Amino acid sequence: MTRLAVGEGFGIILDPVREDSRQTPPGRAWPSTRNEYRMKSTSRHSGSWALPGAVPDAAAPGDAAGGGMPGTAGVPVRPRWSEIDTVMLDMDGTLLDLHFDNYFWGELLPRHYAARHALSLEVARATLKPLFQASEGTLDWYCTDFWSRELAFDVVALKRAVGDRVCFLPGAEPFLRRLGEQPVRKILVTNAHRDSLAIKAQRTGLLRYFDQAVSSHDLGLPKESAAFWPRLQAMLEFDPAGSLFVDDSLAVLRAAKQHGIGQVFAISRPDSTREIRQVEAFPAVEAVEHLLDSLPPAARDGSGSPSR
Repeated sequence: MTRLAVGEGFGIILDPVREDSRQTPPGRAWPSTRNEYRMKSTSRHSGSWALPGAVPDAAAPGDAAGGGMPGTAGVPVRPRWSEIDTVMLDMDGTLLDLHFDNYFWGELLPRHYAARHALSLEVARATLKPLFQASEGTLDWYCTDFWSRELAFDVVALKRAVGDRVCFLPGAEPFLRRLGEQPVRKILVTNAHRDSLAIKAQRTGLLRYFDQAVSSHDLGLPKESAAFWPRLQAMLEFDPAGSLFVDDSLAVLRAAKQHGIGQVFAISRPDSTREIRQVEAFPAVEAVEHLLDSLPPAARDGSGSPSR
């Protein structure tokens, strides 16, 4: 059977059939966890199937609007920065625009596959459907090596060819610069394969804002797995209670919260070209820059270094 390669992020239009999260009506990128997204019928896509890859999770039916979990008297919840010593941030859909992954996995890759096999796009999608479903809920879902083997062409090379489309989400880079002024440890924690991470880091310079960067492939488990978080803590030796974690996947946020991460926030607009999705299960912001609303100006000592 012909196999297809799918990488860290599929970008078809998905229905919120589970309570997971990176959906952005009327469209969103591919799922990160088992059965979380279904492809929504549109003029270009039809059917109902989940795909592996990067992640906007779909919001649960009935979730509230993108602001998520209001605080006292309707005031939105924001991070309690005085309690934070470690900040862990997701990459795709949190800092980088998920529109790239939506385009790559939802448009370019299926067309490339169809052309290679002399298929119509409709037949190509129908062929890919069971292949995607077979890897749901596993690390292979995100693995470019796995999908290159399955598809028998170089997914990384195809992604690199359109790498100029990779970009920060609005406000993300100013947020990272401001975060750099704070006396906190800054860690990138992504499900992206190292090959995808390298392409995106080269394009954006993302890694210069972090003390460390961890791919879930380094630990052998996806972030939505409960077993991932003890492994991450053992590797990085962070205090869960004093940590802030931001992601656009509710499944991932749920696993982080269950591990005891003190503050978790969802991103309600992971794709800048889509509408704000509904999030209720966790505090949510449209973009990471809004986390700065409760961030005091960086205190600096006489040497110009940030201090508390």
